[in-house]
Amino acid sequence: MTNANSVNGNEYSDLMRKAIGVRIEEIGLSWHGNRTTMAGGRKTRPPRCTLTLHKSDWNRDTCAKPRLMSTDKILWSTRICYKWQCETTEYAMLVHNCYIGSARNPLYIIREDGCTTEGAIMSSPSYNSFTRAVAIGYLSVRELGMQHVTIKCNVRLCHLCDEDCQEITPPRSCSDYEKERDMDYDRMWNASSRVQSLCRPAPSSVPSSNHTFNLISIFSILLYCMISLLLPVNMIFP
Repeated sequence: MTNANSVNGNEYSDLMRKAIGVRIEEIGLSWHGNRTTMAGGRKTRPPRCTLTLHKSDWNRDTCAKPRLMSTDKILWSTRICYKWQCETTEYAMLVHNCYIGSARNPLYIIREDGCTTEGAIMSSPSYNSFTRAVAIGYLSVRELGMQHVTIKCNVRLCHLCDEDCQEITPPRSCSDYEKERDMDYDRMWNASSRVQSLCRPAPSSVPSSNHTFNLISIFSILLYCMISLLLPVNMIFP
């Protein structure tokens, strides 16, 4: 795909044959709700979220090959695995509003809702955990004179204990999603030990201070009764 208004046959062929670099812009972070409130009033540091690119084999759900470095170059036909990750244990992520091309001529390929606009260029990100998503596609946007293609994405974070979070991520209405994505959703939200331990923790087995005080009071009464039985009355009440 080219963004040039007028490209003749030779120029088009040159664009398709030319290997160019890739520039990954810093991820834009946003929050759903008040992150301080959702974290129980604690001040939390913003999680570190990253996007790495990997040359892809035909396995849709992994980015197992080494990541592309800033010095690497790709062809328009190079199949890419995109991997987003956030370092957090209390939040879930949604990848949204991604573009490729250039800041001057961006081609948005992931919408606000986290679904692809053009599946032939990039699939909708799939999630196998709250903090990891992958997609498969091609950085095939080209312009005359382009030395590198830019990719820019945003990530929205929501707290795992926020009921709205289950409606935010992972998205379930993307046109290219398969039925197995419903299984991923169920595994993440309904069978997750992380959500259970963070949002619905088991009652503590440590006795409360009131319970401890009551035990001490009962013990004191029993001790007094035992002493009363063992000692003469005039020694207890002189």
